[in-house]
Amino acid sequence: TARERLTKVANVGIGLARRWWWVLVAVAAVVGVVLIWRLTPLRELTDAEAIAAAIDRVRTSPVGIAGVVAGFVALASIGFPVTVLIAGVGAMFGLWWTITICVFGIGASGMIGFALGRRLPAGASRDGAPSRLRRVLHRLASRGVLSVAILRNLPIAPFAVVNVACGATPLTPGVYLVGTILGTLPGVLFIGLLGHEIGEVIAS
Repeated sequence: TARERLTKVANVGIGLARRWWWVLVAVAAVVGVVLIWRLTPLRELTDAEAIAAAIDRVRTSPVGIAGVVAGFVALASIGFPVTVLIAGVGAMFGLWWTITICVFGIGASGMIGFALGRRLPAGASRDGAPSRLRRVLHRLASRGVLSVAILRNLPIAPFAVVNVACGATPLTPGVYLVGTILGTLPGVLFIGLLGHEIGEVIAS
């Protein structure tokens, strides 16, 4: 009915608003870090040149870049906050490298969790998921890429939990991967840029 559709749209809108509230919190945190770095003695107590040199060695070395990618995938797979990882990569690399590394890292860690969900006993991952996530997954089971992208913007469960729970649905790996990348790309761009600004402040 029209009322049910309106309720669904409202729920999605509320979820997106909550997610962007956390983005605003992240912006405030970045501003706080910059102010602390510039207005307190912390800058004198830290060897900024040594930090900048270490970052430069990582981003100019194939081994260093591979290590960052591997670390991103491993940490995201075990539930480390993806937003923190994106900001960290942004602080070390330029925009295009940040997008490349983070999109690959999110996609790879997402598929690791998805594959794990596929191998768990039937219903185990969904039954262990938060109740809100279970309700969303029930509606998501027969949907496509757009639904996965929307799910990635709903603050209903951690990134790693969503990966495993979705693996227990009839979603195909391709649909899940594309939806995950599309849904997280705006956040990668925004948080990556914030992280890059932090890196510039520390290096200056």
